[in-house]
Amino acid sequence: MAWLWLLLFLGSCSVSESPATTVREESVRVAGIPELAYSLKRTLIGEIRFWWGFDTKATVFFSQVHQESRWNPEAKSKYASGLAQFTPSTAEWISRLYPKDLGENNPLDPKWALRSLVRYDKWLFDRFSYADQETDRWSFTLSGYNGGAGWVERDRKLAVLNGRSDRKWICNVEHFSSRADWAIKENRDYIVKILFKWFTLYEKGGF
Repeated sequence: MAWLWLLLFLGSCSVSESPATTVREESVRVAGIPELAYSLKRTLIGEIRFWWGFDTKATVFFSQVHQESRWNPEAKSKYASGLAQFTPSTAEWISRLYPKDLGENNPLDPKWALRSLVRYDKWLFDRFSYADQETDRWSFTLSGYNGGAGWVERDRKLAVLNGRSDRKWICNVEHFSSRADWAIKENRDYIVKILFKWFTLYEKGGF
């Protein structure tokens, strides 16, 4: 399925197929995939199956963690920390939203970080149910994870004002934003790297 993401993100705006929805169990050690990704494979797949169901493809989640932290549980940036790179405010918000499921927020704990990433993705994915295709829906979801759901809605409104669809990401909403230039680049690159660059790598590794 790597060819699908290649077509989507190299400018083929007419592709409408959705990614396969099969969780693969086998793992072939692949250069570039950190060892911790293999060590925590069952943990993350377990969370995906619990929150998303058995038919959801796991590859995108592993690719997302790679983009966030390169699977370094102690990763810290100016604003975020842990495998899932939650900011303090987002960690506090989601732990209060799902207190029974997540407990007290602890971004530096790998299991907490993975469960929270999967749960936050599900919250966003459900919110963006208006998307035309699954690829668009995942793009909205990842854009929201990186920059906030509020910015996705602002970008959609700009797309409409410019005569474009607010239900399609590819060749539509992706081209409109009032964010700072650096924030636009970071947000759009985040999606491309996860769904194309890292997705290809982790699919090759059997994730």
